[in-house]
Amino acid sequence: MEDVGLGIGRRQQLVGGIEQEVLLWHDQNGKPYPLSEQVIEEMQQRLDIEKQRADAEKQRADRLAEYLRSQGIDPDTIA
Repeated sequence: MEDVGLGIGRRQQLVGGIEQEVLLWHDQNGKPYPLSEQVIEEMQQRLDIEKQRADAEKQRADRLAEYLRSQGIDPDTIA
């Protein structure tokens, strides 16, 4: 957006302890503006929710594997 001296670009950035590709506003010289604290906080909240979901899925998979073993089935050999 040349009229206002803004552009949008992407780069790798550490967000919530995880390196992610993010979109950033850039000035007319290509220098990125930093993410606002609110955006970083929202991304951290989403990351926390995703971690909780992944943990719950792992627990579910572990319970299923244990059940299969109790039935004499090796879950590691199922295709």
